[in-house]
Amino acid sequence: MLADDDVNSIYQNVKNLTLDTSSTSAHLSRRYPNLYTLNTPSECQLFHDDHLGLRHLRQVTMKDINVLPSSIIKRIYTTHLISLSGLSTNSNVYPNMRNLSVNRDIAYPLETVHSIIQHFPNLRSFTISLKLREPEYAEYYDCLNILLDGVHLPCLLFLKTNRIKNYDYNSWAKPWILSNISMKWRSSSFDAFNINDNLIVNL
Repeated sequence: MLADDDVNSIYQNVKNLTLDTSSTSAHLSRRYPNLYTLNTPSECQLFHDDHLGLRHLRQVTMKDINVLPSSIIKRIYTTHLISLSGLSTNSNVYPNMRNLSVNRDIAYPLETVHSIIQHFPNLRSFTISLKLREPEYAEYYDCLNILLDGVHLPCLLFLKTNRIKNYDYNSWAKPWILSNISMKWRSSSFDAFNINDNLIVNL
């Protein structure tokens, strides 16, 4: 918790900060001028006159991407989103974003994937949980085809998502992808693994 009337305390050595659900961000850049990572899991808003000093900020965790002013979002490379609701209310493109993870299961995965690639076209690393619908899993395959087609996310190097539990063995992951997902665009090899409940693809 941060006291709103405290404008004198300065913590230059703090690189990583998590605000609790009752915090505001008043004088954040003055108190913590060298922040590299900021976690705001609640509805915390960055004051418009405060964010100009957060020059070292590169990683954020937030509920709504709309709380970040454009002057900050241009410098952010890694984002963990608790919710994707903010994407539906803006048309912004975030070309500098390289690493994105979504912390909740996605109810409409194909629609969400289309939205993600529109907003974050240059992702190198992407973690998302796609809601599976038995028995065909058609939408799951469609999402993987889009994410791994080399066109919609041409810079993607790492994908982590949930797996179909029928495929339990690491040795099956790559053959399964080759038989179900179009990877003809790749001229070089790739690696794929099933780890716990996740499918991991290194391109």
